[in-house]
Amino acid sequence: MSIDSKIDELTKTFSMDRKYCSDLLNSDAASEVAKIIIYYKWAINYLPHIQEGLLEITSKHFEPEFHEEASFFTAVLTGSILKDLSLIPYFTIRGIGSEAGIAIRRSLEHIGVLTHFWYYPEKIAFVRDTKTKNYKESFKYEKNNHIREQLKSQGIAKRFSSCQAFGQSATELWIIMSNYVAHGGTANNLILTSIEPGEYSCGFYNRSLSDVIKISNLLSRGCEILCAEIAYIHGTYGKKYNVTPAKVGEGGRILTKLLAGTNRNSNEMERQIAQTLFELQQDSMIQELNNIQ
Repeated sequence: MSIDSKIDELTKTFSMDRKYCSDLLNSDAASEVAKIIIYYKWAINYLPHIQEGLLEITSKHFEPEFHEEASFFTAVLTGSILKDLSLIPYFTIRGIGSEAGIAIRRSLEHIGVLTHFWYYPEKIAFVRDTKTKNYKESFKYEKNNHIREQLKSQGIAKRFSSCQAFGQSATELWIIMSNYVAHGGTANNLILTSIEPGEYSCGFYNRSLSDVIKISNLLSRGCEILCAEIAYIHGTYGKKYNVTPAKVGEGGRILTKLLAGTNRNSNEMERQIAQTLFELQQDSMIQELNNIQ
């Protein structure tokens, strides 16, 4: 017996992964899970090229004394967001919704900092020293009373005030994920945590289908926000400095078609959801037939 089979015999974790994933993709959340996968595919195909383009632009966009600092934090933050855009589907299809939510919240904070110092390059001087007053006023707390009231009326936190498309949505989502998945010591954490073993439990974790179904639209929305805001940065400054690699242009055109309309999916997103679910279900049916034979 192989090592993974022995682990599964002991914990049932791999078999529960498979059962949970199959049932999730046959549930009411299937379309939202497909969207998460679609944004993941977009990210792994295009974010490395966007990152490369932004790193080329830093020498044109920031003052010479901050070129190295801007390059470092641009690489770190975009790389961390790409990591989380891979972890979100990983956790989601395994039923670990709370950890997917933590990944969303973490990367929302990354995108907040990234947009601040790209749209206001002078803020790069304060990005490293997170405990200082200058950092807090640049990235977290608005000191100007008029601007603070204006942001409050718009439902936008200072953290996300430099986001170009989804400042309000990022604020709302960050608050939800902060309250229910990130901050310990309160009963809110229990909302997405099953204490009692259930149908999908293994030796490591009590998965809950209903819990992930409840937040699947929030997880897909988070992926959309992250992809869009990074693309907006390159779209803005790639044109300004004439740095737009072919793959970045292609990715931008595809993402524009994917982005949601008002309270509905775009036609392209609906097409890709249908295609993704068809391919997944087709592969599943072929596997089942092979098992029967």
